Amino acid sequence: MADPQRNRRWLWTAVIGCGVLLVCIFRFGMDAGSTWDEPSQAEYGNLVIRWFASGFRDTSAMRFENLYLYGGLFEVVAQLLAKISPLGIFETRHLLIACVGLGGIVGAGLIGWEVAGPRAGVLAGAVLALTPPWIGHAWFNSKDIPFATAATFAIWFATRIAVRGLPPRMTDVIGSGMAIGAALGIRAGGYFLLIYPLCACLLGLVATGIVRRDAQASRRMAKITLARVWVVLPLAWLLMLAMWPWAWSSPILAPLIAMKLSSQFPFGGDTLFRGELFKATTIPYSYLPTWFAITTPELYAVAFALGLYAFIERRHLSVPINGRGLALIVVAVALPIGAALITKPALYDGLRHFLFVFPPLAALAGIAISAFIAAKRVPSTLRAGGLTIVLVTAAMTIVDAIELHPYEYAYFNRTFGGLVAAQGRFETDYWGASYKEGFEWVANDSRTSSTPLRVASCTPSSNERLEYYRREWPGVSDRLAVVQPDAHPDVFLESTRRYLCPHVEGPVIYTVSRLGVPLLYVRKPAQ
Repeated sequence: MADPQRNRRWLWTAVIGCGVLLVCIFRFGMDAGSTWDEPSQAEYGNLVIRWFASGFRDTSAMRFENLYLYGGLFEVVAQLLAKISPLGIFETRHLLIACVGLGGIVGAGLIGWEVAGPRAGVLAGAVLALTPPWIGHAWFNSKDIPFATAATFAIWFATRIAVRGLPPRMTDVIGSGMAIGAALGIRAGGYFLLIYPLCACLLGLVATGIVRRDAQASRRMAKITLARVWVVLPLAWLLMLAMWPWAWSSPILAPLIAMKLSSQFPFGGDTLFRGELFKATTIPYSYLPTWFAITTPELYAVAFALGLYAFIERRHLSVPINGRGLALIVVAVALPIGAALITKPALYDGLRHFLFVFPPLAALAGIAISAFIAAKRVPSTLRAGGLTIVLVTAAMTIVDAIELHPYEYAYFNRTFGGLVAAQGRFETDYWGASYKEGFEWVANDSRTSSTPLRVASCTPSSNERLEYYRREWPGVSDRLAVVQPDAHPDVFLESTRRYLCPHVEGPVIYTVSRLGVPLLYVRKPAQ
């Protein structure tokens, strides 16, 4: 039986942990630069708002770049908040995205708590908070982090259905529909999330054993369950459509077209993998497994090793683990990865399209560590040694994340060799977030210049971001001018992502780097 006092202690631990993370968000959440996609995403949010404000007459959002294929749910919220925020557009967006990322950490904790109790939940949240790919993207990624957080809550509600038995409670059914709808309202490719509540119900039917006891009761239970779960689809569909102008042109067919296109997204660039450039549609099968292996912190491997030991002693655990909930989490991890290996969708930018796998994976890690602690037959010396290794690997990850900040998404684990081993072999600053730091150095250096410096960068998108900082930073607009690359700039900011940024001849006068690995070069172009 659960100990209410112990539960309260773990609840307060979780609240304090979230408070610490919230302080970190407001302290460090504006450090990262904007990304290649961010100007377009912000503009898409503005166009969706204009669509509403014009009484649905301004249809610019329905043909804006390729973003019309996405719902504008998060972008609309971000841009509405930016209109009333005292901060800049990008800074406001980044704080909001980071808060949503914190929501994903809470969601991972709720999953672990539901399946194995409060200690597992707190540990699950802590593991995700110590996952640099998650934290790094949470500073600015307005597509993958909100989608992953919505997916996490969809998994949590499905886990509740699996754990608490049939028929599913309407609160869980409605919660599933809203979470899945929010995910689809950000990325239509999340249609697979509909499988999770169905899978949870199937696990419940199998576990109850009604079929073997009473066929009539079985049919009645199945009908009630089907009637309730059916609510998920229309609820999710309506929420998906809410902020998606293009989808309203054909509310049934248009989302289905977007869902089909999501697996073969027309990405025209190359992606660096094991030192070779590949097209996103011709990437090797080993792409996803390799990226998970080299960018997942060692803490996960230690947790799963300890959990395996605890599984051997599963009859002697002081805290029960719900088997149906555990199975649902395993499905949430294995299904998308397995489907990607079979269908071979377009893959690029590392794991960013699969960030939603990390929360359930962290939940499994938290459950594994909790189970190891709860295993009665584990000798005290072994228990102390195992937990020491957990703390050491966690500390290693924290050190690496601090050294990489605000580019934690460029993290590679020490087993692989870290960021140094990835240089020239795998994508590092594939978001171009280091432009802000490079431009800041140029702005400070320009104080000694007698004439305004002309600054250029690789693409119109990166130039647009530099122009934003030139306007927003006090005193910089008089000292710097952002110009096109062919306009004979005095300074050129060159990304290390080669296919987006051709090499420019001229000496390097500054380098944005982490752990000795260049992320961006500031050059003085040869005239």
